Formats: sequence, C-alpha cells, structure tokens
Amino acid sequence: MTAVPPPRAFFRPGGFSLHEGESVAEGQRLLSLCRVFARDLLRGVSARLGAASFLLPALGIAVYVIVRSRVAAFAVPPKDQTVFLLDNLTLLFSLNAGWLMLVHAGRVAPLIARDAWFGALLLYFSRPVARTHYLLGRVVSTALVGALLLLLPELLLLAAHLLAFGPQPGGTPLEGWMAVWLWSGAVLGLTLACLIAGAVLAIVSLACGVLVRNPASAPLLFGGCILGSLAVSWVLQAAWGRDSVARSLDLHHALQGLLTLGLAPLSPAPVPAFAAMDAATGVGLWLALALAGWLVLQRFIAHPPLGRGRS
Repeated sequence: MTAVPPPRAFFRPGGFSLHEGESVAEGQRLLSLCRVFARDLLRGVSARLGAASFLLPALGIAVYVIVRSRVAAFAVPPKDQTVFLLDNLTLLFSLNAGWLMLVHAGRVAPLIARDAWFGALLLYFSRPVARTHYLLGRVVSTALVGALLLLLPELLLLAAHLLAFGPQPGGTPLEGWMAVWLWSGAVLGLTLACLIAGAVLAIVSLACGVLVRNPASAPLLFGGCILGSLAVSWVLQAAWGRDSVARSLDLHHALQGLLTLGLAPLSPAPVPAFAAMDAATGVGLWLALALAGWLVLQRFIAHPPLGRGRS
C-alpha cells in the first residue's frame, strides 16, 4: 500500500484551507516564478522600448559593415576582416554593457528592497513559495533577461559579418570545417560571456538594494559602486601604469574582459599576456564580489523586514 501524503494547508482570503490534491513540483514552481518576474521586468511600453534600444547599436554597426563590404573604396583588407569583426563585437558589447548597468541601477536594484519595503515579501511567503525560490526567481529572471539583451545584438552583428565576408573571413586562424567549429566556439564564448555578465550584474545590483533597505536609495548605491570602481581603477592606473591589472577593478572593464576571454580563440594573433591577466583578474574579482552579494541576499531573505524597513 502506498502512503497517503498528509493534506497541505494553503493561505486563502479569509484564512487557511486544506488542499487534498497533489502539490506543484518545486521545479515547476520555481519556473513559474521566473516567468512572472521576467514579465514584470519587461512590462510597460518604456521597458519594451528600453529593451529594443539594445538592438539599435547592432543595427547601426551592421549597416556600416555591409557598406564596407560592398563599396570598394571602403573595403576591409582581407587579412584584417577577422580583426575588424572582433573590434566591432567588442565595441557593441561595451556599449550595451554600459547601458545595461544604467538599466540595472534604475530598474533592478530596487526590486527586492521594494518588495520588503511595502510588505510584499510577507504575501509571497504566506503562499507555498520558499524563500530560496523567491531569491532564485529574482536572480535567475534578471540574469537571463540581461544576458539576452547583451547576446541577441551580438548574434545579429555576427550574422551581419558572416553575410558580408562569408563563413571564412580573412584572418581566421583555421580553415575548412575547423573554421566552422571555431565559429561555433565563438558563439559559445559569446553566450557564456553574456550569461556571466548578466548574473554578476543581477546579484550585485540586487544586493545593493537590500543593503540600503530603502528602494529609493538602491539606484544610488549601485550607481556609486559603478562610479567608485571606475574612480579606484583610474587612481591605481595613474600609480601603476595604463597596462596594469588595476583596470580590472572597473566593473565595466571587467565585463569587457569576459568577451576578451570568450573570443580569444578567434583572434589571429595570441592575446597578449597582460591583457589576458587583466581580463582574468577583473572577471575573478567581480565573481568574488557577486558571491559576497549572494550571501548578503541569502541573509536578507532569511530575516526579511516586515515592511517600511523595519524587522
């Protein structure tokens, strides 16, 4: 005989009621939370226009690439086509990463703080929503939306380059079917770089929000982290030299280091040792800070305030 699971009590308006049926699987529950939170991020005309704006630089650079491939007077030398592609991908990633940081400061950083400030966490946790599921839902949905906003323009620009110069641009290190594998690796490197960048920005921005508790102050703290990392980087660069790893302290530069490492196999010439060390240091530093931010978020969710910043 199979054991009959005990009935579960669920909150409903007017009190608690018993539910005799099967409960929703935890994985499905988490997936539903991620969908709800992702829709919230893209709700409204302004949010959708902001998401569409990430494609505008890609479209502009793609038109520039097509023109240079069709007009002989502006043609890219065959040996420089791969370098031309890598420079354009890096420029686009730099522009969109900076724009995404500003979006996180204004829209993402206050999310958990706002739920706590207005008592929404109590409503979430009065239902069969585990605290870890709520936290994972916020982080995963934000990271995936951010990663897509970075990745889709990069793939569009990559397709424009392949359309302009073919699957074997001049300067590609490998030839034939090996070049196909090389481009597949480039797509994988782009995807990983965008996923890690989205995750780091999501965790650090949300952690800034819970540190100040007040959702109105969350954008200021995350913006301060961006500007503070830039200022410290500039000071240390002035002391140690432009090519020092001090640049890796800058959050924006560290995100660009992800792309440097991801696209390194496509480079016709080996990435200089100092550039690889610079990129790896920045990525490692901000991954460590993201881990610290995750611990801050877990501690906050374990003892959430009851509203208006009071515990």
